[in-house]
Amino acid sequence: MCMPKAVLALILLSLVTLPAVAGEQQRLTVTGTLDRAVAIGGESTGWNIRFDTPMTIEGKEASSIEASGDAARLGKLAGKHVRARGRLSHKHGVERGDWPVLEVYRIRAVKSAEAAAAK
Repeated sequence: MCMPKAVLALILLSLVTLPAVAGEQQRLTVTGTLDRAVAIGGESTGWNIRFDTPMTIEGKEASSIEASGDAARLGKLAGKHVRARGRLSHKHGVERGDWPVLEVYRIRAVKSAEAAAAK
């Protein structure tokens, strides 16, 4: 069977563009307080990091970001000051639309700026 040239061209084009799309996820390192998060309708990851100082995410100033990751690890750090590294992704819900989420791949407790200043 001979594959039509248009189909072959489409397959080759998609193979070339897929790595570029996958590489577009922005990596972030944030510092702040890890807290539980709740949203009406269950449109939440269940975790939120409140930043020490507001930061710009996708052109908008934000004071926090929802986080997702290993629930056991996040649970051990709940209420603590943390530094988290992850990839910026998006969730979509019926009521909230799209919102940014930090997919955490590394997180650890750190001393807060206030605690360091008090010493």
